[in-house]
Amino acid sequence: MQRSRLPVMVALVAFCLTLVSGAYAYNRLFRTVPALVVVQDVSQGTELSADLVRIVRLPAGGRPAQALFGPGQVAGMYAAVPLFADELLTGRHITAEQPARDALTEIGKGQRIISVPVNPEAVLGGALRPGDLVDV
Repeated sequence: MQRSRLPVMVALVAFCLTLVSGAYAYNRLFRTVPALVVVQDVSQGTELSADLVRIVRLPAGGRPAQALFGPGQVAGMYAAVPLFADELLTGRHITAEQPARDALTEIGKGQRIISVPVNPEAVLGGALRPGDLVDV
């Protein structure tokens, strides 16, 4: 390769990398995807329907992998745990069969069960795995 072409090639590669990284950043920051949230508090074992959920838009990188995104996904399903207004729904929140009465979780006054998405790479020492429950 001639010496005079080297700066042009380096500039071209740098420009291409800038375009790719810019497209990636735009996709992660500005593109949104649908997700389902509950519109009101729902007790465990309640049959779910499309009128109990609404679609919200989340950043593309902010929706958990198991998040539900269409009202049809909850029709005829039951709440596996107590659900709270504006809570993001995942597959762990619903069940196809109504939970047995003795399986229902009782929570005390002033307590609340919440779901928090966690990036596995951010967990110290890999101590947390998908589906783990953590008491706080």
